[in-house]
Amino acid sequence: MMAPRIRSRSGQAGLSLLELMVVVVVIALLVGFAIDRLVGLQVDAERVQMQRVISTLRSAARMEMAEVIVHGDESRLARWHGGNPMALLEQPPPNYREADKVQPQAAGIAPAGRWYYEDGYLFYTVENASYFESTGPEGAVRFRLRVSYDDLNGDGRFTPGVDHPRGLLVEAVDRYRWLREPVSPAVAEVAPNGAPGS
Repeated sequence: MMAPRIRSRSGQAGLSLLELMVVVVVIALLVGFAIDRLVGLQVDAERVQMQRVISTLRSAARMEMAEVIVHGDESRLARWHGGNPMALLEQPPPNYREADKVQPQAAGIAPAGRWYYEDGYLFYTVENASYFESTGPEGAVRFRLRVSYDDLNGDGRFTPGVDHPRGLLVEAVDRYRWLREPVSPAVAEVAPNGAPGS
């Protein structure tokens, strides 16, 4: 038995109902694939943007350390320990907000896709949080500015003129990773070793 044909007014044969359903299914699959690919590209773009900012901050910290060495002024390093890494930049990224200008959301963190500094930490709140795992605050990762030094006097803190500075570091406080597939925040947790938890 043949599927009924949709006929046009001119009498020409049109598409059968089965052919029309196949076309609709193929189009739906293509649209679904395109949407999935676009989301993946958005996640990749955010990951690259975040890494670019971190790399820029690390370069600025190395330049500051070079200036300290050239000028022989180790006391400058003490003010950077625990300070705001964004202060090293001539111009912070456009998605950076001063902590007092951040409007907290119901969850208590800044809007997604923003950098902000608060209580000795530089935070990045992730826009595509279902593609991100962190041991830090949900949907965010923290960084800090730290002086690396040889503690010659053994007091546990950097003392200019006594301890030997090795570098000014921008380091991640939390372990984090970007995912290829979205994971529900209620299901995915990062274990202490940085691997996905159970």
